Amino acid sequence: MSAAGAVPKENAPKDLKFATAKEIIAEMVKLIRQELFDLLEEKIKDPLLNLLHHERGEKVISVILNLINAT
Repeated sequence: MSAAGAVPKENAPKDLKFATAKEIIAEMVKLIRQELFDLLEEKIKDPLLNLLHHERGEKVISVILNLINAT
């Protein structure tokens, strides 16, 4: 096993593993995008809403920042 319990590249099933990982990531990005759109709609209705102090807003922003910084 390599770092973080990953399957060594030569032992990994090629198409299945990567196709599944891409689908999961794509679905997660879709959900995050929808949450962001919902929050922005709330912000339009209430311009004084501070998304950094909003429970869902703080979580969504944090997830987006983590995804951006993960590269």
